[in-house]
Amino acid sequence: MAILAFIVFNNGVKPLTYLVKNQTVQESVRITGKIKALQSASLSFERQGRVDGVYAKEGQKVLAGQVLMKIDNSQTSADLLQARSTLEAAQAKLSELKRGTRPEELAVEKVKVEDAEVAVQTARQDAVDAVRSAFTKVDDSVRSKVDQLFTNPQSANPRFEQTVTDPTLRTAIESGRFAVEQMFSIWDADISALNVSSDLPAVLSRSSDKISAVSDFLDDVALAVNSLKSNTSLSQTTLDGYRADIYTARVNVDAAADNVANALQTLRKEETALSLARSELVLKEAGISAEEVAFQEAKVKEAQAAVNSLEAKSRQSVILAPFSGVIAKVVVKQGEITTPGSEAVKIVSDGSLVVEADIPEVLIGEVRPEMQASYVLDAFPGKNFTGKVVFIEPAETVVGGVPNYKVTFSINDAGKAVLSGMTADINISIRSVDGASAVPVSSIVIDPVDMRSYVGVVMDNGEIIRTEVVTGIRGSNGFVEIKSGLKEGQRVIVDFQER
Repeated sequence: MAILAFIVFNNGVKPLTYLVKNQTVQESVRITGKIKALQSASLSFERQGRVDGVYAKEGQKVLAGQVLMKIDNSQTSADLLQARSTLEAAQAKLSELKRGTRPEELAVEKVKVEDAEVAVQTARQDAVDAVRSAFTKVDDSVRSKVDQLFTNPQSANPRFEQTVTDPTLRTAIESGRFAVEQMFSIWDADISALNVSSDLPAVLSRSSDKISAVSDFLDDVALAVNSLKSNTSLSQTTLDGYRADIYTARVNVDAAADNVANALQTLRKEETALSLARSELVLKEAGISAEEVAFQEAKVKEAQAAVNSLEAKSRQSVILAPFSGVIAKVVVKQGEITTPGSEAVKIVSDGSLVVEADIPEVLIGEVRPEMQASYVLDAFPGKNFTGKVVFIEPAETVVGGVPNYKVTFSINDAGKAVLSGMTADINISIRSVDGASAVPVSSIVIDPVDMRSYVGVVMDNGEIIRTEVVTGIRGSNGFVEIKSGLKEGQRVIVDFQER
């Protein structure tokens, strides 16, 4: 500790003095940084889709591999199921080829083909029935449930007779009714020529598009009806009836869409099964050759590639926690459409914190790994935290046109109160000398002639002696190491000015 005293000079001035005492002189670098989680990750979906599951909440602890979010994956799941079935069939076929064909196996394969043909015919008839039933349901939903809200609904100029404050919505409803009427005419012509020999996948696909168009039209009508208010010309009972009818229409149209989609999926499945059954029969009847085995092996690889591709696509529909930690931010909500690469959720490691700072080029040469550091956080004034340099990023980061280097520090005893994002004033201990003779910086004068350092030493009789000293490191506390020229117990003038 510095010992101060006053010396009485002849002129009566009492200069401030310092009693030289051995102490630790520490040179340091002071910078500002931020508290950060040891691990953090901003996670996003790799493909676009509608979010149908959000399983993470801000502040929630999660485990590595835990599902945080997912997008609608129903179509990919169905395709993957079919692809796996195809792979299993191809693998089974390859095994049979390698094993050889027996007469009883040929008989079984013929029965499989016959059964598959029957299944295809049944699926084709079911597809025809599904399209016809869908047309009936959709047509009835519009004509018996919706047309009561129109004047001349089946004409070229249908008029929606309900009060709608949004002119854009009214226009959409009236033009939508006209478009639906035109579509019904085309659809009816399709159905008139429909039979089991038709191009049913194409017919089913077109029917699905038409149902989707009607569904969009009903959405607009429902929006308008749900906005209506009862009045003297529209009783609540009548309004409730309108809403119930529109609800029923939408349910029926959705059911028709499901039936058509299921019919198409079943038809494709049965046609695939028939194709495989026929191929297997041909192979068994023709016998086994090396070329056939090689061909089937290629089919297995192709089927495996299809499965791998769909599995990869399926994995893109979920976001998993890459490590155990805490959810810091949830950006995307259920029902929203994702954008590939856009942040959906952010996770940080739980409890493990570091301090990061950008150190300018002029100072980075003084910093080394394992150097001790201390921190003062704005959130905890007066409290000191300790740590050390753990990593210096080798590549520069240009900040304001000046090269900087990112340095990571450990932080001891952070506790739960210290949070990621807090500001830290960092003091890095560059050099220190223990037991050094040291004096205040202001007590040293540099002679402009010989550029040597001098201090004013106060003798026992009060005389001030100009004494040359050799200085060492300059401490961050305002003291300078004296390598030679002074010894412990001597007294120097604090603010030395030669007179």
